[in-house]
Amino acid sequence: HLAIRASCSMPGLMSPVRHNGYWLVDGAVVNPVPVSLTRAMGADIVIAVDLQHDAHLMQQDLFSLETPRQEAEEKEGPWHTR
Repeated sequence: HLAIRASCSMPGLMSPVRHNGYWLVDGAVVNPVPVSLTRAMGADIVIAVDLQHDAHLMQQDLFSLETPRQEAEEKEGPWHTR
């Protein structure tokens, strides 16, 4: 269970795990898509998916998101009878 707990460790979200004198965090903190490491270990073919590549384009201020009810009120106006 220690390996799973360490893999959940992300700076600012969950504290790192101390093991054998090392502080352990999720590997994605250092290398999100470890293609070069995989090649260095001898892999001829590497298939990888980077789901975070365009994440910065999708970031939104969660407090500015409107609920479906707010969207409906904007379309209908606040005095619309239902």
